[in-house]
Amino acid sequence: MSHTVTITRTTTTSAGSPIIMNTGYGCGVHGILKILQTVFGGICLGLMLHYTSAKGHSSFHMPGHEMYFLLTAFGCLLCTFLLLVASCWSFTSSSLLARTSFEILFHLVACALYMAAGITLLTKTLDNKRYFNDEHYNARIAAAVFAIINGCLYLVGAFMSFRIFRQG
Repeated sequence: MSHTVTITRTTTTSAGSPIIMNTGYGCGVHGILKILQTVFGGICLGLMLHYTSAKGHSSFHMPGHEMYFLLTAFGCLLCTFLLLVASCWSFTSSSLLARTSFEILFHLVACALYMAAGITLLTKTLDNKRYFNDEHYNARIAAAVFAIINGCLYLVGAFMSFRIFRQG
């Protein structure tokens, strides 16, 4: 039985700056996907924080679905941002992180959380339209749509991570 072994070597030279960034990661499919996930997560979080009903009040008065949405958006945004920074920080991290089961599990869990949060926020907002002015209503609908799109992006990320994981 014969095997094929492919060796890839990356040579990096630096003149003057001791910090080397893997800027090529952001130009690849995985990097663009992580950047989009981070941007959409930031949009979801920003919209809900700005237009939340508990603005200026204690968070104990916030409806459960809004709190769930905020926690999902913050948790996924934080983890995705850290993965993005770690992948851009070194060449080794970007290749090793993609081959771990953590990437697959995180993307699947983030997909499920974002889909649940987006669909719940969308249905609750549509059911209670009379309680929101137009600006708050539109912001919640936009946040829910961005969350559902981000859930789809995480599903694509899980699929891509699974393919890399299976390749070894």
